[in-house]
Amino acid sequence: MLRAALALSSLPAVKALGLRLPSRGIVQVSMNLTDYRRTPPAAAFEAIDRQARQYGVDVLESEIVGLVPRAALAGTTAEALRLKEFSSDQILEVRLETAIRSARS
Repeated sequence: MLRAALALSSLPAVKALGLRLPSRGIVQVSMNLTDYRRTPPAAAFEAIDRQARQYGVDVLESEIVGLVPRAALAGTTAEALRLKEFSSDQILEVRLETAIRSARS
């Protein structure tokens, strides 16, 4: 899986790092997508899933840390990305709309 992280780094606008987590008995691939228009989250997830299957490994889950533009998730679902604990509050536009409504009150 560490090799998979290296392969991901060759995708445009993706920075990836593979980390062994011995306490959980897994390897984690951490990615930063610097331009979701060049490499959407779904494409990055599919690439790591494909690499993992080549090694006989399953992807357990994925996670979005912080906010994500709504457009970055177009054409996919939280289930397809196996997102762990994803909330609509993590969508940038939802958070902005909430902040604007709150400021007007």
